[in-house]
Amino acid sequence: MTLFSIYNLFNRIQNCLQENFLISSSSSNNNNNYYYDDDDDDDKVETVLSTSFKLNILPTECVQKIVQYLLEEKQGLYSCLLINRYWCKIVISYLYRQPFELCSSKNRLKLFRTYLLCFDQVELDSLSIRMIDALYIFNIFPKNRNPLFNYFIFLRKVASIEIEEFISPIYNELGINNKSKFNLEFRDEIPKFNKLIFHHIFKYSINLKLFDLDHWMKNDIITIDDNDDDGDDDGDDDEVHKVHEVHQVHVYDYPGLFGINKFKIKNIGAIVEGKSKIFQFISTYCKNITCLEISLFSLDYSKKNILKMIINLIKSQKRLYEFRISHVNRNNDIDPIMESLYSYQRNYLIKLSFTFVKFTEDSLNTLVKLERLKDLTLIFCKNITNNILNQDLRLERLQISCVPSFYNMLLDILNVCGGTLKVLDLNIHFKPFQKKIIALCPNIIELNIDSTF
Repeated sequence: MTLFSIYNLFNRIQNCLQENFLISSSSSNNNNNYYYDDDDDDDKVETVLSTSFKLNILPTECVQKIVQYLLEEKQGLYSCLLINRYWCKIVISYLYRQPFELCSSKNRLKLFRTYLLCFDQVELDSLSIRMIDALYIFNIFPKNRNPLFNYFIFLRKVASIEIEEFISPIYNELGINNKSKFNLEFRDEIPKFNKLIFHHIFKYSINLKLFDLDHWMKNDIITIDDNDDDGDDDGDDDEVHKVHEVHQVHVYDYPGLFGINKFKIKNIGAIVEGKSKIFQFISTYCKNITCLEISLFSLDYSKKNILKMIINLIKSQKRLYEFRISHVNRNNDIDPIMESLYSYQRNYLIKLSFTFVKFTEDSLNTLVKLERLKDLTLIFCKNITNNILNQDLRLERLQISCVPSFYNMLLDILNVCGGTLKVLDLNIHFKPFQKKIIALCPNIIELNIDSTF
């Protein structure tokens, strides 16, 4: 859909509304909202027209429906920015809900320039003077900073890997990929923009709902205070105390954290140093998470400080409806996690997902006691025994990916839980087994067989 077709469409709608408005206005001479000169009909028409242009030509609900439709056609949505100021305000709020996802690679630098305008003076002061000068010289940072909107406030979803990719064009723009004295000087300073962006998001993005920590960057992203950078500590206790101090000082400066309802932490390598800090920061101050997804290295779950942060994250949520965890396959690491889920979230948990998890008898006994559980996923999990066979577990959806040696246990599970199942996802594709499924699951309305696992 082109700019002209969109413009013509709304121009016709507006003209139609203007005509109706003029007819209704002419039938009443005593209108308190307008002053008309009886001797000048042309002025009267002009006044009414100019006033009608200020009106919202469509109800907000209609506009939202149109924008949702145009979201499927990115070019059409961008064209709506040029209709008028009213439409510009509405469309901007949609485009900047997840800008990193919508933005193409060739436009990342433009998006970076836009966001750079929003940084406050404290954030800019954390950069070196030479870096600021370089941004001016290469026309990355305009001297006149007067953004039309606070673009960060519209953000709904952000992933750490998107931020990493977002700042990558700066290296090319400044020519830092070439080896020179200038390049070496600025190579270590570019990653500071990661910190600036996250700091600004946590501070101003009050509509943020999803934070996906799916890729780790080297720098600390909690605070831009240089005094809080990682340094040599005498011991773990001092480091924990230091982190706690930073939280106490800075937490109320980050209202963007309070609205997060979905948090993912995965694929970031072993949790050490700065990673531990941000994990603790999130686990301490995000209280409204309803969906939590954790995928760490298996060794991390055996570390007491990491396990404590996971438990605190579960404990501190007001209502946790969905929990996903992966790679807990050492010793009895799953036991304290399951116990915390039952102790603090048993009245809310509806959906659980386990991938490459090694269960114990205690953890299975805890699992079947979650009476509100309706959706269960088990992806190549170990040590699933008869403890899971409990009539009180009334599932509506079950997803299981397993090896052939687990088929008999799967039939036992379906024999117990199949009566309430409506959706079943399996990685078993041979027909004799499918006939047994139909017999054991009489109320099933959707059966998905994926043999690629």
